[in-house]
Amino acid sequence: MRRKELTARHKAVLTLRAQGLTNKMISAHLGLSENTVADHCHRVIERMDAHNMDNAIAKAARQGLLDGVEL
Repeated sequence: MRRKELTARHKAVLTLRAQGLTNKMISAHLGLSENTVADHCHRVIERMDAHNMDNAIAKAARQGLLDGVEL
């Protein structure tokens, strides 16, 4: 089965988490609730076939999804 692609919102949340922002900070930055940000993080983890957000960030970096992001 082919892995689902990340949406633009998932990529935004992933990028901000890679930069060290917390879910609370991301929610304020994107104008979303903390629960919505947490849901996006969960979906990123699933779609990246990762164990947790740190693992998802590492996989994304290896795949070039975070190019230009200062980690």
